[in-house]
Amino acid sequence: MDSVRYLSYHHWKESKGDTSKCPTYHQKLLENVETLESNVGAIDKQITGYLDATKSFCGAGSQLAESFSTVLKETPLLEISQQLKQVVEEIDHVAHQSSVHITSHILGTLCEFKATLPGLRRAIEAHKRSVQNYESCQENLELLEKDDGLVNNDGKRLKTTRQRFRAATEELTTEEEKLYRSFSEVEENRVKVCFCLNMRVRTFCFDLTFKVFI
Repeated sequence: MDSVRYLSYHHWKESKGDTSKCPTYHQKLLENVETLESNVGAIDKQITGYLDATKSFCGAGSQLAESFSTVLKETPLLEISQQLKQVVEEIDHVAHQSSVHITSHILGTLCEFKATLPGLRRAIEAHKRSVQNYESCQENLELLEKDDGLVNNDGKRLKTTRQRFRAATEELTTEEEKLYRSFSEVEENRVKVCFCLNMRVRTFCFDLTFKVFI
């Protein structure tokens, strides 16, 4: 469970064997969600840093082009400064489009992704309570079924315990499904973020190459 991916509780127990020597199922899930949330927060900050750096870069380029134009004014080299100014303007245009897309699409998609994490946490906690109830009912039932005296003389208690175990099993199945849906929602949004970012980077590189160097 080193990534935020779904694995049913029963499959996890079978794969781990002696679970007393490793982090619990839900503890590991919550740790992974916390790590993912931290990484998403880092991306958010890095995007802000990227936008600030892009703005600063374009501003510096414009100032440089203006300085060359001033120095080379009324000289045969003025055309070179005008070419530099044109290149800077093209870069600034592409960078501006990229910044607008990042702000309106990528950051929005990132916010949607972050919004799925609290729901995943709640699903994990609800599943944890369901597992605790299931294991408690299972343990009680096993103890009663091993006691021949209770099986023969207290059939009503055994019947009630079996009913509680069946109810706990049904509840666990329901929470398993809810947890799976929460994981699926997180994974879908993660793919959406990656696709959106990948498309923006490709478009930005193509536009920059085409407009500046062609």
